[in-house]
Amino acid sequence: MTGVLGHIDFYKMKDPVLLICMLSWLRVDKLINTLESLIDVLMMPVAINLRVQGCERLSHLERGKIENLISKFSRSKLTFTEGNDGTAGPRKIQLEEANSLFGDLKYICFGDDDISFSRGSLELLVEYLDKSLANEDFDFIMCDAFFAYIDEDWDLFKCPKAILIEDIHMDVPKWQIKKAKEVGIDIIFHRYYDSFHKYHKEAKNDYKCIWLPHSVDTDIFFDYGEQKDSVIHVGIINEYYPFRTKVVKALSGWGDFKIIPRPEESLDNKYKWPVKGKYAELVSSAKICVTGGSRYDISVLKYFEIPACNTVLASNWFGDLGYLGFYPNENMIVYEENILEQMKELYEDEDRLSKIAKEGMSMILSKHTVEKRAVDFINDIKAIV
Repeated sequence: MTGVLGHIDFYKMKDPVLLICMLSWLRVDKLINTLESLIDVLMMPVAINLRVQGCERLSHLERGKIENLISKFSRSKLTFTEGNDGTAGPRKIQLEEANSLFGDLKYICFGDDDISFSRGSLELLVEYLDKSLANEDFDFIMCDAFFAYIDEDWDLFKCPKAILIEDIHMDVPKWQIKKAKEVGIDIIFHRYYDSFHKYHKEAKNDYKCIWLPHSVDTDIFFDYGEQKDSVIHVGIINEYYPFRTKVVKALSGWGDFKIIPRPEESLDNKYKWPVKGKYAELVSSAKICVTGGSRYDISVLKYFEIPACNTVLASNWFGDLGYLGFYPNENMIVYEENILEQMKELYEDEDRLSKIAKEGMSMILSKHTVEKRAVDFINDIKAIV
């Protein structure tokens, strides 16, 4: 097993590895879940070098859980630091430390939304993971967090190189797109179609641009079989989401309407945001889930998650929805001028609700599951290489 950069299927591996990870206290729940999953499926000896920042904000129970899980690895080093000590990511000092402690192991640098680096270095990963890595004849390189790897030696790799642009607004994507051209990136995968090309018109001249929309994990998002009894809004309501603001204002005061706001992150975390299965079960319990695609008209994950739960999706209309396979009033609802009257009438029409919900779920399952998107992605790569 040579050095690998990106997402790793640990359960398929048999060689000894070193897992180097960093996280902040805000991600402690994700870390604990990930470590528990790794322990369940790992087939090889593993050493782990873990640094947790902001430990003063962890509860004794959370800290104890982490310590207990780390003790189950074959070899480990666990460091708790207060605040942000500025050493996030696989900086040279961290890798040198790991090399001295676990130098006999083959290294894997693991990064995703559960355990992630806020900063990375291709040069150092090449040096410490595998001295010959830069000379490997790779077919394709995909980087889904280019902002963390912008200043690296991309010219070491002569194969086609791609990045993923998620958000399309503000300065960060513009900066990434400009920098990617300078370092020789060839391809951009983007989550949203119309808005990407609207706000980044120059990209199509400098890159091969490939639309890779969101997709949904149907192991989490499905019809939980509960009695559907409300119209709900789940998520952020602010100036970036004018249609969410409009619909919430129109429906507020109606007894069958519920608002589940996204909580502000705080030290006490008194209000827990529903995530994963709990969030999916909440969506599945509603007859209708209202939302909006932001002032940038982007099809965020809710547009896939809501129909996957056999719940009727209600939204403003924009171009990407048509490209994805949505049809107004057939597999989703588009807002009319009198939103309250529209929702009340629909709420009482069980047959129509059931038909729209089933059509929406069928469309999502046929086109937008994670399995389908993985096939799309592989086919895109095959076409490139």
